[in-house]
Amino acid sequence: MISLYANNEDYIVIEHFDKTSNNKLPALKINGNYISPKDGVDNLELRNLVIKKLQHDGIKGNISSSLKIKEITTKEIWANNQVQLFKVVLEYAQIDGVAVVKNHKVQIILSGMPTEAIFIADLDNDYFYEIYTNIFMGSGIISEDILGYNVVSGKSYHLSKRFKENLHLYIDKGILKVNIKSYSNNKNTQSENIGSLTVKEHNHKNELFIKYDNAHN
Repeated sequence: MISLYANNEDYIVIEHFDKTSNNKLPALKINGNYISPKDGVDNLELRNLVIKKLQHDGIKGNISSSLKIKEITTKEIWANNQVQLFKVVLEYAQIDGVAVVKNHKVQIILSGMPTEAIFIADLDNDYFYEIYTNIFMGSGIISEDILGYNVVSGKSYHLSKRFKENLHLYIDKGILKVNIKSYSNNKNTQSENIGSLTVKEHNHKNELFIKYDNAHN
């Protein structure tokens, strides 16, 4: 069990799910009720960490003067694995995404053009949340893709069906679902399917796949 600050209240305690529990971690959308954990990084420290990460990734220019950061950590992901999330925007570099922070280190910045939505889910059933984002990619023809990051393994994911289908994430009864809509300028000829986002082994490594709810050709 982990103690933390939430919404300017006193300490609250959240029970951590573990492998002795019969419960599954529900998938959740990150959309409010943010916290700043007392043992986590603050905005100033995070700003310096993000600047160093972006410089390491090859971003040039005056990052400090243009960088926008907002903490979007929730009690669920902090209590589960002491992970913090920060919204990161650097417009001139076309970066709009989420920084994943653990142990006072930026593990990754999942970035789109822009990032539409952020979710946490335990798709590999190890009782630790992964982070998934819906992003827009491209110019001219825009595709809706899915990014993911497994904090435990350090594995990152990118699922795209560019020029074929858009992949829109949403939550349904605690499950991370995907609305799959085909590209078409004619709404009368658009096809639409529903599926669940899953992680499974392919070529000796875990990758993202969609398990369709109905027959799919």
